[in-house]
Amino acid sequence: VHEFKGWSDIWVGKIEAEPTLDVENIISTENNITIISENNKIFTIRNAQNKDITIYDMLGKQIFSKHLNSDLEEINLQNANCGLYLMNFNDGTQAAKIIVK
Repeated sequence: VHEFKGWSDIWVGKIEAEPTLDVENIISTENNITIISENNKIFTIRNAQNKDITIYDMLGKQIFSKHLNSDLEEINLQNANCGLYLMNFNDGTQAAKIIVK
């Protein structure tokens, strides 16, 4: 039996990162799909091969769509306005909120 010693004892999920990557850059890691913010307008998606990704603004307008062909894909949102967006995958495995600064 594990004795609760504080909120730091509670694990919500597993985060895997390269040693040179700041944990703050990892947006989401669900179902082996990792979303990483490179510079607030460029995002790297790992382990999402053969999935379609769609990004919506908070009004529900689609601003980006792409079929991911490889296990490592870059999403460039340089032309997007600053704000909060929803990133969805076509198979319903994951959705993430991303912030474009």
